[in-house]
Amino acid sequence: MSNASVYITWGSSIAGRETKGLEVFGDALQHHAKWKQEGKITDHKAYLATHGDYDRFAGCIILEGEVDKLRALIDTDDWKLLELRARHVVNNVQVVHCIGGNEIMKAIELATTARKQLGITT
Repeated sequence: MSNASVYITWGSSIAGRETKGLEVFGDALQHHAKWKQEGKITDHKAYLATHGDYDRFAGCIILEGEVDKLRALIDTDDWKLLELRARHVVNNVQVVHCIGGNEIMKAIELATTARKQLGITT
């Protein structure tokens, strides 16, 4: 069951590194397929932008899975190396860990507790 995702976005290629950018993108897709086969993620999707400001947003990848497994994955050297390679060939790499499903209620409960502890009522 997926209750989390990792949302990865990037911008345009760094000038002169366009071919390397495509290489890293292909490697990333292979890693995602391997991680799915190994049960580290439940699914992965890649999208390329066809309109808009490519310098800021040229595409995104969404990895889906379980909170604990995704958090463990992004802490591995395998992940860190792949992310560093991407940061050296494209601009504006962003990696966001998101929660969903039953994890949303847990987050709301934590936020409510924090607000009560701070005396925030509105």
